[in-house]
Amino acid sequence: MLAFLKTRYHTTLAIAHVNYQLRGKESADDEIFVQELAKKYQIPCFITHYPQTSSKHDEESLRDFRYRFFSLISEQQSFDTIALGHQKNDQAETFLMNLIRGSGPLGLASMSPEHGKYIRPLLNTSRDDILQYLSACDLPFRQDRSNTDVRYTRNRIRKELIPLLEKRFNPNILTTLAHSAMLFGDMDQLRETQTDSCPVIYQENTAAFSRSDFQTLSLPAQKTFLRSLARILSTEQCTPTLSMLSELRKVIVATKTQSASLTIGLLKCTRNHDRVFLLYLPS
Repeated sequence: MLAFLKTRYHTTLAIAHVNYQLRGKESADDEIFVQELAKKYQIPCFITHYPQTSSKHDEESLRDFRYRFFSLISEQQSFDTIALGHQKNDQAETFLMNLIRGSGPLGLASMSPEHGKYIRPLLNTSRDDILQYLSACDLPFRQDRSNTDVRYTRNRIRKELIPLLEKRFNPNILTTLAHSAMLFGDMDQLRETQTDSCPVIYQENTAAFSRSDFQTLSLPAQKTFLRSLARILSTEQCTPTLSMLSELRKVIVATKTQSASLTIGLLKCTRNHDRVFLLYLPS
């Protein structure tokens, strides 16, 4: 699809691929597949390998590594946009994951079609539609067998919960959940317009703002503001739950001490008099 648009709109296109080296020959074959795809469409291909010496192989660590690589290539090669392959099933799965772990309306906004340099052209297209297109056009593709490992929460939702919801409650549950995520996203954007009175200064992994400006916001707007900062700092990879937002807010508005600090999940909030710093701590 992007190769077709490249010709139509005269854009520059490249592929970026991360080989995690976790599935032996399968990982190596994935890398070869990507390289051959790049040759077929005559576009540059950038590949990196996740260090085998690393002791962190959880999904969050791998994702952070992948996004840092994407950003690096984008900066070095002067690309304006980073296109990701998330589709409707991913949106529905993310919605259910956030719902199960206790996210509020803001957290249920899930993924957006466009966020900064990142775009998701396939977000409204189902996995089945993509597979049918590949089959109809006789296009080869690879399957990652780790996506069927039900030890991971997302995979259990994909393999067990969503089929149950489709069979017993709503055969169009994927579309329903994705639509709900979009509605919560619209709500999120509406509330974000209320936070303009609290300017933010961004540095690497850190956002700084005024405590007094923050306190002029309504309670819902304060939580929207903090959640928005977390998602911006983490390129949408960190969506705080309602309880996390409440704890962060307590640190900011507390009156007993002149300074306070709290680390919760991948976020650290520090207040020094009127200055507040929110730091994202990638694993």
